[in-house]
Amino acid sequence: MFLEELSGQDRQNVMYWLQGISECPSGDPRVIEAVRTCLDDRTVVKLWIPYSYGEVRWWAAHALAEELSAAGRPATVVLDDVTEPLNSSEVDALWDACGWAEVQGEDSLVQYELLHARGLLPARRLTVVGQHPPIDRTVPRAPRPTPLQDITGDDLDRRVNALLGIMEEPRPPADGLLSAVRDLLVDATPVLLPGFDVVVQMRVLAAHTLAALLRAGGSADPVVLDDVPEPVRADRLTESAGGPEPATPPALFARALAHGVLPRGPLRLPAPVEDRPVWTMTWQERGDVRAGVSALTDDAPGVRRDALLHLIRQPVVATPKVLAAVRALLEDRTPVTISWSGPVCAELRQVAAHALTAVLHAAGQEEPIVLTDVPQDLTAVEVKKAAERAGLLDPRAVLFDVVLLRLYTELRERGLVPRSTLALPAPAAERPKWARSRAESLAAAPAAAAANPPEPRLRRWAWARDGEAPTDEELVAALRRSEPEVRVQALQALSDAHLAGRRGGSKPVRAALRLLLTDDSVTSLGPGTLGEIRWAAAAVLAEEIGAGPDDAVHLHDVPRPLPVSRLFGPDVEYGPSPQDWPARYRELRDERPLPTGDFRIVATPQDRRWRLAARFGRPYPDPPTPQDRS
Repeated sequence: MFLEELSGQDRQNVMYWLQGISECPSGDPRVIEAVRTCLDDRTVVKLWIPYSYGEVRWWAAHALAEELSAAGRPATVVLDDVTEPLNSSEVDALWDACGWAEVQGEDSLVQYELLHARGLLPARRLTVVGQHPPIDRTVPRAPRPTPLQDITGDDLDRRVNALLGIMEEPRPPADGLLSAVRDLLVDATPVLLPGFDVVVQMRVLAAHTLAALLRAGGSADPVVLDDVPEPVRADRLTESAGGPEPATPPALFARALAHGVLPRGPLRLPAPVEDRPVWTMTWQERGDVRAGVSALTDDAPGVRRDALLHLIRQPVVATPKVLAAVRALLEDRTPVTISWSGPVCAELRQVAAHALTAVLHAAGQEEPIVLTDVPQDLTAVEVKKAAERAGLLDPRAVLFDVVLLRLYTELRERGLVPRSTLALPAPAAERPKWARSRAESLAAAPAAAAANPPEPRLRRWAWARDGEAPTDEELVAALRRSEPEVRVQALQALSDAHLAGRRGGSKPVRAALRLLLTDDSVTSLGPGTLGEIRWAAAAVLAEEIGAGPDDAVHLHDVPRPLPVSRLFGPDVEYGPSPQDWPARYRELRDERPLPTGDFRIVATPQDRRWRLAARFGRPYPDPPTPQDRS
């Protein structure tokens, strides 16, 4: 199993196996050699949740170290030039620092892939030492029962789990397995499916398992059962029996069946995946069911929207039932929000039109799709401006996503949203960013990025973490950039370098910092804190010159930085959106309600710098001496 999965084409699945191996190593030499083959795999994948991204070989190094340790051969695994795992916020910030924020609204995985391809990600040497104790192989292990043994055994739970496992990962049947499953086609015992909370008869479970085995073996032989009760959710069974009772769900199922209240009918297999229950699907089919008929016809608009977006992002040759479900949504005028580089409001029929075009294109077909009198899709900023003009929103208020859709709906009903005709198919460049497939976005990104070349080494993580320090010329160039975010990143890089004890100061950088002491641009100065850039410039300049009480850096009549919680009073109806924080700070500052004053800023004491470095995991050359502490 390990060897087959580690050599598979789905590298995200390989990463999951490597993660599992690192947590529970086997010490098996075959697994060790299979893991070694992944050490050069630079494929970008999701590493863990909350979503962080990196290379497959990051987990391969950890898995190999644990496997060697479990095999009694502990060794240090070292990989050079491994890109740093970054979470979604860090990827977005690095993307913005490269000047591509307006090039393309993409998910963080695609952004990480593009940054990885252009060599703009921070990299470091990865050193991993295994911690797993050696496995004692002198103690014989009891052999694990095979699926055939579980199916023919007396343990009902093991039999159910074996049948479900076969359907999740069907393979050509081993000798005797088909006949053992066929024998269960007459078993009417009700069973509860773990993880799905569904009660079915054993013969129904066996029929679906038999169809999966035949399909895996390349056979299309029919499997037919007559007059079988339909599967029932356990919670509905309890309700139909008149309320909670001590009886188990299978017992309630048998009772309801005896009273003739359960619908019955024939079961004919094989059947299309969209017509099968989710517990009969493989792992891959469960991922694809997000765009199946059940999702496209769900009562919740958000579920229908997500199913359509899945078809747009990963177009597939759809079945006739999926095509019919998508076509039906061309009349659905329900407003929805689409999270794509900030929320976008649109009607569901617009999403359906783009999804239908995508699946038809995947099947090699072109069909003109025209929707008339379609309201324009609006971003959150556009909705806010329109609502302010219509008197629906206080200009001082900021939008929460939960009220964005309500405002868009009201604007649409008042006829305040521009309308036009949507004609498809259309080139990718003429479609909204959310209406492009992943392949189209990746193909368009290099050309767009070439028109917006990033400044070299605008990587705040790399400056403080890898061994290569930026030159003074690079720092000065970044401090003089027109974008406030870039200047703040350069200041953060300098601050990190001082915290790590890697800088001694230089005259060109000090001159550039002094120019920023009059910079009143508003930006984020830390997690949930806003203020003017000159605050950060003064703090970094104090570090550069080693300012003490006698030569402190002075700021005159400067408003204090404020946490976001203090920017919005209790009279504001809507909650804050990060895009509106700087504007709100500027409003308060210009109206002069913010406290201002004169400030003297000195360098961080040596002992506090050492404690901060230890707290944030930054390298520091030497601990403080007693004189430093005093």
